[in-house]
Amino acid sequence: MLNDLLFWLFFELFCRQIHWILPNILSWGMNSSVWSSLKGKHVVVTGATGELGRELVKILSEKDVKLILVDTNEHKLTSLQEKLKLKNVISFIHSVNFNSENDFSFLDIYENIGLLINNTDFYKNPSLYLEEDDDNLISVNIRSTTRITRRVLEKMIERKFGFILNLGSFVSEMPFPYNASYAGSKAFLKSWSHSLHYEMKRFNIEVEYVESTSSLLGSKKVLANGILNGFGSTKHLVSCFPLFVMKCLLVFCPDFVLGRAVEWFHRKFHLEKRLEERNKRKMVALKKVNL
Repeated sequence: MLNDLLFWLFFELFCRQIHWILPNILSWGMNSSVWSSLKGKHVVVTGATGELGRELVKILSEKDVKLILVDTNEHKLTSLQEKLKLKNVISFIHSVNFNSENDFSFLDIYENIGLLINNTDFYKNPSLYLEEDDDNLISVNIRSTTRITRRVLEKMIERKFGFILNLGSFVSEMPFPYNASYAGSKAFLKSWSHSLHYEMKRFNIEVEYVESTSSLLGSKKVLANGILNGFGSTKHLVSCFPLFVMKCLLVFCPDFVLGRAVEWFHRKFHLEKRLEERNKRKMVALKKVNL
């Protein structure tokens, strides 16, 4: 009886997940041909100086491509470029403010962009929705991503070739209390990427949404390897095995259970903890005044 139950449980899991499992396997198998087609072309990486960005750049520096690194901190970009020069890697850097109305027109000078990796991410510790910084979050996670994609797509469509990777998170699949705007931005990114995936197919352009959260599931190095060794022919890439397992398990966990569990965890270990620390600081300040 138990064996039958387990069999049907795993069978249902397989049936529910087959629509993305098979494309991911095929994409991994075809990845080498992707890099052959990208030889000598420019690769744009946004958020290049962050932890995941640096790991992506490190792997890309071993490929036969020219790098265009985009981020906010010019000093960090220059430092990264100097390290790449030691490897004889051709790279170009651009310091931008992702919060501003940037149209990324500086990319127009590059005629042969073959791959865009949208890795910008604005995330803050869990807080009440009324305390969230919606404007900055939407500017960085949504507006800057759509603008740079629009700029790069124009020439990709002319050449009828290109790859665009939009790095997201598994929170797009579930309720995420106390980070409502962040989860919403990732849900937008997923739906937008999936839609563009089909829209751009006729121009021989692959647009992919990549689940790349790493705070609990896998190191940045593992994620970077998974992303760059797996993309190429699927609309939704799951970038490492721990995320693969998590995505499968989410199928069996109802939203109301996930939502309540995340709400409790964030409230207990973030909101209440910060409140305690704030009260302690007030007590210390009062003691100093009384002295």
